[in-house]
Amino acid sequence: MYKPQFPIYQQIKFTLDSSTNTARYKLVYQPAKVMDKIPLMPMKQNFLESMALSCYDSNTHEVVIVFKDDQ
Repeated sequence: MYKPQFPIYQQIKFTLDSSTNTARYKLVYQPAKVMDKIPLMPMKQNFLESMALSCYDSNTHEVVIVFKDDQ
């Protein structure tokens, strides 16, 4: 699930803003949490010989593949 990141204000040591005479701050973001390996379903790779038809729907971005031995 998507969780937005919010920065943490961190004071920069020994620096003052010359116009306002206040301390300067920087925004620090937490490192992103990423997966090392994306879980994918195993799929047969060499199926081009038995493929009869493929149709791509650009509205839903889905592909329908029909094989020769399917009814």
